[in-house]
Amino acid sequence: MKYRFMDIAACPMCKHFPLELYVIETKEYPER
Repeated sequence: MKYRFMDIAACPMCKHFPLELYVIETKEYPER
């Protein structure tokens, strides 16, 4: 579910939030 949340949250800020942030968030919350 974290993947969808990140996608929706970063969707409008996709240009300001690169894949690096997505990877960091995923590592911070693996099963969250």
